[in-house]
Parts: sequence; structure tokens; C-alpha cells
Amino acid sequence: MQASPAHAGWIEADKTAFDYGWLIIAGILVAAMQIGFLFLEAGTVRSKNSINVAMKNLVDFVISALCFALIGFSLMFGASQAGIIGWDHGLAMLRFNDLPTETFFFFQVMFCGTASTIVSGAVAERMRFGAYMVCTILLASFIYPVAGHWAWGSLLADTGQGWLEAMGFIDFAGSTVVHVIGGAAAFAMLIPLGPRIGRFAKDGTAIRIQGHSPILTVAGVLILWIGWFGFNAGGTTAGTDDFGHALMNTLMAGAAGGLAGLVLGRIKDGYYVYDRTTNGVVAGLVAITAGCVTSSLFGATWTGALGGIAAILGQDWLERRWKIDDAVGAVSVHAIAGAVGTLCVAYAAPLENLPHDRLTQLGIQFAGVASIGGFTFLCLLPFAWLANRINFLRVSQEDEMAGLNEAEHRTRLGTSDMQAVLMQLVNGESGLNSRVSTEQGAESEDLAVTFNQFMEKLETEQQSHEEKLKATHAKAELEYTRRERAEIERAIAEEQRLREDARAASRRAAQLESVLASFDQTIAQAVETLLTSSKALSSTANTLSSDAEETEKNASAASINAEDVLSSSTTVAAATNQLSTTVREIALQVNTMRQVAIETAETGKDSERLFTSLDDSANQISTIVDFIQSVAKQTNLLALNASIEAARAGSAGSGFAVVAAQVKELARQTGDAAQNVQVWIDDVTQAIKHSIVAMKQVAGSIEKTETAAISVAEIINEQASATQEINQHASNAANISQNFTSQMSDLSSTARSTKTSVDEVRKASSRLDDMAQNLSKALNSEFAEFKKRVGEI
Repeated sequence: MQASPAHAGWIEADKTAFDYGWLIIAGILVAAMQIGFLFLEAGTVRSKNSINVAMKNLVDFVISALCFALIGFSLMFGASQAGIIGWDHGLAMLRFNDLPTETFFFFQVMFCGTASTIVSGAVAERMRFGAYMVCTILLASFIYPVAGHWAWGSLLADTGQGWLEAMGFIDFAGSTVVHVIGGAAAFAMLIPLGPRIGRFAKDGTAIRIQGHSPILTVAGVLILWIGWFGFNAGGTTAGTDDFGHALMNTLMAGAAGGLAGLVLGRIKDGYYVYDRTTNGVVAGLVAITAGCVTSSLFGATWTGALGGIAAILGQDWLERRWKIDDAVGAVSVHAIAGAVGTLCVAYAAPLENLPHDRLTQLGIQFAGVASIGGFTFLCLLPFAWLANRINFLRVSQEDEMAGLNEAEHRTRLGTSDMQAVLMQLVNGESGLNSRVSTEQGAESEDLAVTFNQFMEKLETEQQSHEEKLKATHAKAELEYTRRERAEIERAIAEEQRLREDARAASRRAAQLESVLASFDQTIAQAVETLLTSSKALSSTANTLSSDAEETEKNASAASINAEDVLSSSTTVAAATNQLSTTVREIALQVNTMRQVAIETAETGKDSERLFTSLDDSANQISTIVDFIQSVAKQTNLLALNASIEAARAGSAGSGFAVVAAQVKELARQTGDAAQNVQVWIDDVTQAIKHSIVAMKQVAGSIEKTETAAISVAEIINEQASATQEINQHASNAANISQNFTSQMSDLSSTARSTKTSVDEVRKASSRLDDMAQNLSKALNSEFAEFKKRVGEI
């Protein structure tokens, strides 16, 4: 089987007249596809745009033929330049005139026209006619020839292959070279062009725009199907196996695609919507175009079915996800189905028909689809964007609403004027005096005359109705005047009766209002008394709470002071105990001094021999006197401390203060006596040293000393007794302070309990106050409502 529209090197190949004849017939069949596209697209759009779509299909064929003949043919099939682009001076500007080249050109220019016309349906109803012509020029003169050279560069003559062709890329009749180019070009134009007015709701939901003639659309698909036999089988040699195989694959793929679209549309829409089936048929034909010769019959069937499914799902996805408004589904039917069909070649064809293993072939097929589709898209998108920026791409909103038949071609269909007048009537922009122009010779002349007669009759009926309405209105006004006078008199009498009833009711209401006011005042006074008592109770509770809190604070302070007194009393008791011990020690020392004095006197009387011994005793006496003075000083200091503690104890320490004063006086006297003794001893000592005679005086002094010692002993004993009594009183004071501290703690606890109870009383008083206020509000509301009802009565 062959793998290209014509055997490589058409010019060098052996050809018969029958081969030329079949190629020309196939070219005519492909040309007839232009009619099929015209019917399909014109039937899918609304009637106000159908002439514009038909004109685009005609003009793109005109432009494609000229551009491809002047430059495109040479770029596509001229000598290859590194597999990227071709060029042959003899193929440009119509310089070729031999039969093989002219026949081959005739067939190939139809493919160029098909690629260009795919765009017209997608951009229908809003693209300017001038922008569409520029798009066609770019496609026919540059984009299609360059991309075509990559896959078919050596078909005319063996002057070098395109880079895809050299890799083993298979696209026998143009699933990618023709249909992916046309679909990608349509996609590039649709993105900046935007959707038609009313195509999508505010929430983005797609709104179906019904074409004006589904019958015309179906007829166009059937014509396309017939032309597709020449499209796919035109590159084969007539009467060969490839010829019949291509025809069968084309038939089965179209049928499978149509069935897939029909079933899938029924599942998705719930109805047998006609364009699901028509698009499925065309998508199946597009898909099998790449492998119409290489694929098996079964492979062609499932390829066509996949193409139909991909087209239906792809169109819905573009609408839902990208909001692409493709009026005829050209992007999904040609670009998506063409890509799917090109990839299916790797698995739909027997392995012996492929130049590589299946996985490698799949990669090559993908590279071809991506490169050709991407090249087309990137070439046209900048043009579309720039044209849209300068307002060259899309018609105005007014022209789109009026329709491109009128806006671009100043041509109307039969009922367009009548539709405009009816729309004005519906929108309230005109009245019954509106008329449709009756252009002589126009298709709608008879209908317009009838419509105008109908409007004249309506206008006449309206005028007659208005006159009758005026007469009826005048008569009604006269009758209304007589009736109105009688009604006024009855109304005056009724008004007087109502006034009397109102006055009586007013008096009764005044009496009832007086009673209610008295009752309301009594209730208000009771509530006010309750509120006053509640507030007084709350104030008393607050006072008690403050007093209890103050009592608690004072009790705590007194407890702390009592603890201090207890500590001080304990200290005084310990001090007096120590003082008593010291006094007893002093008494012992005084007795010792007395004994020494007696012994000294006896020794002085005996003899002077003992003078030295007496002198020593005098020295000892002097030491003892120093000790007595020290004891007197300590006694004086203890007496002073006792006086201070007695002063701190207040009235409880008054007796202790008297004792402390006596001890102090005794200490002073003891100190004075000790000082005198010290003077006397000095004198005695001095006397002993001066003369023996003085011994007598010493003896007398010793006697005095003995007497003084006795007195001191007695005084010290009395002081010891008094000190013991002070110690007893200090202990009692400590016990009393301890009991007082315990009582203050109990008082503090009682004060805290009292404060807690007072707080509960205060809370209860607050609740009582709230209840009284709520009661007052409720009674006021009820009385107000009752007064209102009484007033209404």
C-alpha cells in the first residue's frame, strides 16, 4: 500500500490517461466539499448571518486558489531547503504549464481551500469579513504550504523530503496537514475574538444558539461525505487495491463516527440532537484521513468512532472550561479529531504498513501533530490579537445584533424588516402606526403589504375604541354626579350619628380611663413602696457588710497587737526571773561581806600583828565593793527595763511599775552605799599605813561596815521578794495576753461570718429590687395596652 496522496515523485511516475482522469475527478469531488461546508455552516448559524457565512466560503476558495498558485505551491512542493521549506522558481507565479504539474496543482489547491474554509464556520456571526480574508491569505500563501512541505514535500518531484516526511510521519490525505491546520487556525482566532452575544449566561453556563436550517446542515454533511471519497482516495492509483481500500475505510469511519456521536449525544443531552450526529460523521471522516490507506478496515472503524467521541467531548470541554464559542464545532471536529486520527495510525494499521515499530511510530505521529498544530497556532495568534486590539477583528455590538447579512453585505432575507418592526413593537419602541417598507420586487413584498394592512386595521380599531371610551366616560361622569350628591347627603347624616356615638363613647372611655388611672396610681405607689423598701434593705445590708468588714479588720489588728503583748509579757517574765536570781546572788555576797567585816574587827582588836592581814582584807573589801557597785548598776538597768515594760502594759502593769521604781531606788541607794564604803575603805587603808593608832577608828568603821552590811542584806532580801512578786505578775500578764489573743481570733471569725450573711442579704435585696422593677414594667405595659384598647373602643 502507498503511504501518501500520490506515489513519491508524481512527475517521474508512470501515469496513464486514466490516472490523470481519476485525479481530476477526485479534485472535483474535493471542490464539491466546499459546497458541503457552505451548507453545513450556513444551516448551523442564524438566518441573519447565513449570507455572510456563504460569502466567506466562496471568497476563501477564491483567495486560496490565487495565493496557492502564486506562491504557496512553490513553497510546498519546490526543492526542499533543509526539510523546512521548499522553493522552485518554476512553480511560482503560474509559471508551470505542463499537464502533470497542472493536474497535481488542481488536486492540491482543493486541499488548501479546505484548510482555509474550516475557519469560517468557527468564527461565524461576529468576525469582520476583511479580517477573515487576511486570515485566509496567511493560511493559503504561507502557513499551509510550509507545514505541508514538512509532511508532503516530495510528492510532486523527488527534490528532497520535508523533515517529518523523512522521519516516517504518515498522513496520507491530511488529518494533520489539512484539518489540524484548519482547526488550530480557528482556535487561534477564537481566543481573542470571544463568544457571541448571549452565548453564555452570567454564571458561565453555555446557552445553545439554534441554527436556522438543520436540514441545510445535514445536506451539507452528506455532500461532504461524498466529496471525502475523492479527498481520501484521490492520491491512489485508480483500480488498485489501495483505491478500493481507501474508499471502504472512508465509508466505515464516517459511519462509525456518526453512530458514536448519535449515541453519545443521546446520553449527554437526552435527545437525538442533530448536530451531535453530523459532527460525529465529519469527525470520523477527519480521523481516518491520515490512515485511510495504511489502516485495516477494523482499525478504520474504531478510529472513526474514537474521532466522533473525541469531537463531542472536546467541544463540550472547550465550552465549559475555556468558554470557547465555536459556532460549528470546527476546533473539536477538525483539530481534535484530526490529532486523534493521526495518532491512531500507529495502532490501526498492520505492522507491515508502518516504517517503524508501533511505539516509535506513535512518537513520530505525535511530533507531527504537535509541530504542525503549534506552528499554525503561533503564526495566527499574534495576528488575531493585533487585529482585535485595533478593532479590526470583530464587528460592533450593533452590527452583531442586526446580523452580518445587513452589516457586512447590505443584504436582507425576506422577513428581516418585518422582524425588526415586530421587535420594536415588543420592546415598546414604536406603536400601531409602524409599517414595513414594501420594496417592489422584494421577496417579502406580499407579506409586507398584508402586515401593513393588518397594522392599519389595528390602528383603526384602536382609534374607534378610544372614541367609544371617551363617550362612555362622559356619560359615566354625569351619572356619577347625580349619585354622588345623594351619597354626600347620606354621608353627612351618617357622620352626625357617628359623632354622637363617638361623644358617648368618649365619655365612657374618660370614666374608664379615670378608674384605670386611679388603679394604676395605687399599683404604682405599691410598687414604689416595694422598690423603696428594697433599696433601704440593700442600703442597710451594705452598711452591715461595711461594719462587719471593719470589725473583722479591727479584730485582726487587735489579735496581732495581743500577740505582740503576749510576746512582750513573756520577755518581761523571763527578765524578772533573771533579776530575782541576780538579787539572791547579791544577798549571798552581802552576807559574805558581813562575815569578813566581823572577822576583820576581831583581828584588829587582837593585835597590830594582823595589820598586814587587815590591809589585805581591806583590799578584798574594796573588790567586793566594786562588785556591789556593778550589781547596783545592773539592778538599776533592770529596774529601768521593768519601768518601760510596765509603761507598755498600761493599766495592767501599774503595780509592776511601782515595784520597778522601788527596785530602782534600792539600786541607787546600794550604789551610793557602796561608793561610801569604797571611800571609807580608802580612808582605813590610808590610816593603817599612817598609824597604828588609827586601828581603833578602823575597828569602829568595821563595826559600822558590819551594821551597813546587815542593812544591805535586809534590803537585798526585800528586793528578792519584790522581784519574785514581779515575776509572778509578769507570768499572769502573759497568760491574760494569750487568752485575749484567742478571743480576738474568735471575734475575727465571727465578723467574717457576719459579712457573708450580710452579703447574702444584699443579694436577696438586689433580686427583690429587680423583681419590683420587672413588676412595675409589666404592670405599666399591661395598663398601657389596656388603655389603648379602651381608647380604640
